[in-house]
Amino acid sequence: SVFSQTTTTAATTNQTKTKQNNNNNKRQNKKKKKKMDPQTPHDSSSTSSSSARLPRALALAIGMVLGGGFVAYVASTTTMKSPCEGNFFKSEDFDEDFVEDEPLPDHDDDNLRGSKEDFDADFVEDEPIPGHENENLRGSKQVIVSVAHSESEEARGPALPGPMISGPPDGTTKQMLSELRALSVDLTPGSKCSTWYGIEMIEKQRQKILEVCEPIADSDSVPSKVYCYSRDPFDLGTRYTCVFEDAELVDYRPEFWKKPTSAIHYTKLAVQSCTMGVNVMKISWDGWTEYTMRHVEERPRLECRDVVEHPVIVYTMWELAGHNLYEQMGDYFTVLEAVLTMQVEFSDVELFLTNIDNKMPAYPIFDAWRTAFSRRGIRMGHEWYKNGTCFRKIAFPPVPGVSTISGNRGRSGQTSCRVGPIFRVISLFTRSLFVQNQTIHGLSEKPRCRLALLHRTEPPRTFDSASYVDELNNRLLAKKLQFKGHEEEGYKAFVFDPRGVPLYKNLRILSRVAVLFGIHGAGLAHSLFLQEGHSALLELYCADRQAGNGHYKTIVAMMGLSYSSLSSTMCKGFDPGVVAGAAIKLIPETTKADCLP
Repeated sequence: SVFSQTTTTAATTNQTKTKQNNNNNKRQNKKKKKKMDPQTPHDSSSTSSSSARLPRALALAIGMVLGGGFVAYVASTTTMKSPCEGNFFKSEDFDEDFVEDEPLPDHDDDNLRGSKEDFDADFVEDEPIPGHENENLRGSKQVIVSVAHSESEEARGPALPGPMISGPPDGTTKQMLSELRALSVDLTPGSKCSTWYGIEMIEKQRQKILEVCEPIADSDSVPSKVYCYSRDPFDLGTRYTCVFEDAELVDYRPEFWKKPTSAIHYTKLAVQSCTMGVNVMKISWDGWTEYTMRHVEERPRLECRDVVEHPVIVYTMWELAGHNLYEQMGDYFTVLEAVLTMQVEFSDVELFLTNIDNKMPAYPIFDAWRTAFSRRGIRMGHEWYKNGTCFRKIAFPPVPGVSTISGNRGRSGQTSCRVGPIFRVISLFTRSLFVQNQTIHGLSEKPRCRLALLHRTEPPRTFDSASYVDELNNRLLAKKLQFKGHEEEGYKAFVFDPRGVPLYKNLRILSRVAVLFGIHGAGLAHSLFLQEGHSALLELYCADRQAGNGHYKTIVAMMGLSYSSLSSTMCKGFDPGVVAGAAIKLIPETTKADCLP
């Protein structure tokens, strides 16, 4: 068999007593957790009912219209509330009807999945579950599957904060791949643009599978499988997404996640009835890959305390400080691309982020992570499974620090490719995650008549944002692009400060922006959420960041946006009039019919 259970199981004569004890423990844990968390998200795998569950999204379908550049979808309008409240705009003149400032209740965000004590005390369940003695276990009828417990409401911890739906529905991965294929039709097959950013990026990885573990002939156990999807070409060498099927967790060093500067984690696995090939020692692995791939234990049979049936993705974040959106987006892309490459559903995947904990500040894009993987949840560094746990499928995406966004000259400005299908698909997927944004993607209730100055506070790359916005509004008024007393007509500039604001609110703001402009910095990664054909980016280079830093040129090229830039030795040396003129010049013609009388 694949798995051999060695944990103590109840003898036939003691089964009744064991069941009674387990049921009593469950009731006690349920009472304790209900007291901690009156709002527990709904999980369709549980048959019990609770009025405190997270409402299920009625439907969510992402559709792509190639010519129109928008996604339409239908979703539940029932939402949870966010802990954030208060007006977060810097311009008092920004129209009030757009801002949702309803006070929202406090949220206990100590742990997204519950306390470690509760988790440890309630995770292992040694009572056999009926109906699991079938062929998909590949052998022993004595295998105890605790997955039903790990999926239950009791094990999931406090409800996730923010007005989020219950995650993407089944079929989302297939739909994203379909969109990626449709957007790639104009790319020349085999070209760099196609293999870097199109459907070929995924298809070629699935064609270049590196089989790592060789089955042992005449073994009594079904062999484990270890294989890696190979992403090549990639400018920094081959990138691997490695998957273990039927593997046991031997060791994990939880102290290592306390080192946020490292892109390595020590995860040691065991396999059965297969031998790690010589290629393992010859391949130039990097980061976590080297330790995990070169320290696999080979056994004739695995000895499992528990079996996790659903896919688990293990990833180490590169950006933990909470302020660099560009690097955070790189991590985000890498994990989403792994889901697409493996062709598993978001609703089935559990994500384990090895080097974050509940004390680290949550940055806005993390709202998207939590929503995308909300069905199974996200584990943090101190919430990993116990040694002896076996996995049907556990995957390790490529190491962080470089990604589709930054690779292939992405940091210096990759503008030779004027379309990046993977950028657009991930942008649309992210916007579709939040119920509040049903009307964006070209279906905004209000036109794109805003010019947003991205606010920066960190010297030396900063200036007086309000003065530049005032000058721009004066210029708009003088050019009859803005009208006093008619706030609903014309263009208007405002200071956009996304710090500490929930992602869904920032997405709503950006859905109405015609021109985003500001000093070069990570916040300009918000350009990923601007609308093709209806938005533009004006980048201001100054101080230690000049035109050689092409991070956002790349994003703009991939998203099909208009772009311009200005340069100055000192950031406070920009002439407000020059900046205002450049911003006005970038206003897309497609917006004028809606914004001007």
